[in-house]
Amino acid sequence: MSVKRYSAHFLYATHCGFLKQQVVEVENGYVRNYFPLSEELENVEWFPGVILLLTMAEVLRLETDPGSAQEYTEFFVKQINVSPSLSSPPLIPILLFPFDFIEMKPVSGTRHRRLL
Repeated sequence: MSVKRYSAHFLYATHCGFLKQQVVEVENGYVRNYFPLSEELENVEWFPGVILLLTMAEVLRLETDPGSAQEYTEFFVKQINVSPSLSSPPLIPILLFPFDFIEMKPVSGTRHRRLL
């Protein structure tokens, strides 16, 4: 399978918080790499919102109990002290949209979907 590239207004990685305008490289459904979007690159699919990097266990939790915007916010706060790496465990990119960029948190209508 080929490598796909995605970008959004922000990337949220639990080990470093919010990063503005990052490119996420995805191979076989898992994050291979991410880096700043410093110039226009070909084959980058742009999305509004936030790309959230999660482990499979976190994705399963989110998919089985997506909850309300408040629960999304609590999810962000609880996960901020986790320190995943790109090698172990593998990370999965999830797009959150719409997103409140003033408060930097999901809103009541926020939906999530995997970027494959």
